Amino acid sequence: MRKNTIKFYRKVKNQYDFLYNEKRLRHDDVIEKLMDDFCISSITVYRIFRTELPNNEVENTAQLDLFAELSTPELSTQAA
Repeated sequence: MRKNTIKFYRKVKNQYDFLYNEKRLRHDDVIEKLMDDFCISSITVYRIFRTELPNNEVENTAQLDLFAELSTPELSTQAA
């Protein structure tokens, strides 16, 4: 998924949370407001809700472990 698509989906989901949980609007009113604000169809809104977005964190922690081994003092002295 593209970075801009992820940003857009997050904006839509955050706006939904704000309108529904904080402004206390009804679900169908929130959907209509999102459709108007973002110029998207209701099908697109529901597709965004079903889509799981990746976290901002690193998903593959095994890669971090590889670099952690290189930063230990014992390994750096052995390499020299």
